[in-house]
Amino acid sequence: MIIEPLGPTGPKGDSDLQVRTGPQGAGPAGMMGYPVSGTGAGVVGPPGAQGAAGNPSAGAPGPAGPIGPMGYGPGVIPVMGYNRSMTPVVFPSGTPGSWVTLNTIHNLLVSTDQLVVKLDAAFQLAFSSPPGLPRVLNITYQILRNGDPVYSNAVIYDQTRTGSSINFKGPVSLTFVDEPSAGSYTYTLRARVESQIGGYNPTVSERDFNASVFQKSTSPNYVYVAHLSPDESTALISYVDPVTNTITGASVPVGVATGGVPANLLNLAISPDETQLYVANLVDSSLYAVHLLTREAVKIYSFEQSWYTNAMLVTPDNNYLYAADLHSGIVKVFDAANKQFLYDLHTSSGENVSLTVSPDSSTVFVAINNMAGTPSARGIVDAIPVGTQSVTHDIFASLASQYGSPAYMEQVIPFAVVGYQGAYQIQALNVQTQDHSPGDIFSAPVNDLFNNQRITHPLLQSPLSMTGLPNNSRYIIQSDVDKIIRMNGNTVIESIDSYTDQREIAVTPDRKRICVLIRSSINQQQSGLQVISVIPAGISTPPSAFIPLASSGGMTITADSKYAYSLTFYPNPSFVNVYSANLISKTAREPLAMPGQVHAVVASYTRHSVISVSSMGG
Repeated sequence: MIIEPLGPTGPKGDSDLQVRTGPQGAGPAGMMGYPVSGTGAGVVGPPGAQGAAGNPSAGAPGPAGPIGPMGYGPGVIPVMGYNRSMTPVVFPSGTPGSWVTLNTIHNLLVSTDQLVVKLDAAFQLAFSSPPGLPRVLNITYQILRNGDPVYSNAVIYDQTRTGSSINFKGPVSLTFVDEPSAGSYTYTLRARVESQIGGYNPTVSERDFNASVFQKSTSPNYVYVAHLSPDESTALISYVDPVTNTITGASVPVGVATGGVPANLLNLAISPDETQLYVANLVDSSLYAVHLLTREAVKIYSFEQSWYTNAMLVTPDNNYLYAADLHSGIVKVFDAANKQFLYDLHTSSGENVSLTVSPDSSTVFVAINNMAGTPSARGIVDAIPVGTQSVTHDIFASLASQYGSPAYMEQVIPFAVVGYQGAYQIQALNVQTQDHSPGDIFSAPVNDLFNNQRITHPLLQSPLSMTGLPNNSRYIIQSDVDKIIRMNGNTVIESIDSYTDQREIAVTPDRKRICVLIRSSINQQQSGLQVISVIPAGISTPPSAFIPLASSGGMTITADSKYAYSLTFYPNPSFVNVYSANLISKTAREPLAMPGQVHAVVASYTRHSVISVSSMGG
């Protein structure tokens, strides 16, 4: 918690016949902040200091000291739900077995859309096994909101030994942050045995389930632009006010720079609470953390000289930062809370192109461009269980051997984690089928990665990138045809008129609009932003709007969902403009010229790595 300083001393009063002092200042209550840790109200600004004594001659008393500044400590908890049970529950047998309800919190009130629900569960798991057998137990845990799963995670307990019996008992803890709209909700914690080898009588006891309602982040609604100083000697982060579309306040230095630098000199990742910005600087091989409320940058790590950060992201639970090197096949993992390096992970051979993570923070996925693949570059997806030092390599290998695999294009995001039938699936887009048929989708449950399948449809001609929504709908852009594919679950339900050379896709934070960045092409079509309204399943998408923009990549959307920002090609280091559009009025705005070369831009948290200008050439 940050303690604010005293207000400065009031100035000395005029002369007076007697010694008099200024009255005491009174600081107002601190505003509500984001619950980074702990509970309680924001820090109250202290009173200003007392005015100084006047001289012994006629004069007015010294004025009160100014009010103390607002605090931004942890916010208050307006609503809380808690339930505890000590009655043991034995899991039914079966593979899988039936679901067992472990705990329930009823009628939790979320009064506005500006609140989030933090769910914490803790309980004891026990099981036994006779001697001489392997012991492996696979259990799936879920949290349901009004009967619909919002969190799902499979845990494998491997207690393999021989020659002795086993009586395992250990704690299990789960944490998930839900972002429902305003309403009253019942949250249910449940689990089931997916499979077991050699173990008997899995039992859960001493179950605690807690739900706390917090204010969303109070960080300002800025756009953060990574660029160079005019003399190209310093890397900077500037704050852009999207309402006025101007730079506001002092820019933050994040290391040195040099002229003629590579296109992604600066790679960015923003934290889920939007209070921390991580900046990887290629020139000085350093990783910086910028506190977005105080504008303070701290160097937290020095990369190897050959390191080339190509993608970064922070997990939705704000616990881990992942940074991928383009060339070495290494992903570095950091403790985001303590700003400390943890370990290296080795991915499949090839270029680490982009990252995405499941909403429950259980798994990070890496898109890899294997340049040694034949007959062309082979696309690979690796899975990293969050918080572990293991990597599951090439999860779609069996499908790729039958149908071919995608050649991922630069830093385009070729995959997404989407909801389906109450769980999460990782889906990767496949352009290059071996039989030259239309493209398809490779899909697998996040908790059962090798149980994968191929999704085909004649409208999937050249799928490039996708985005998903919590209501199981998803949208897919294509590189060579003028249609956007809309799906409900794994079923194609509609094609939406668009333009060729669709480049990027994003959903606004309020989930009301889909934004598609269109690049100008040889058929003389204009570059710009296509804005599509999100509507319920069963209703055809209404005509979309097109906003002309001289931009072609690096799209980001502000936290209030009102503005989209993007960058342009990077064929030479002369481009300094940032382009933006008003998503409410659906109009383009004047380009904003930055003081130096622009490298990346970010405005709000997403579960995939930020696309920088390195991905936009050619």
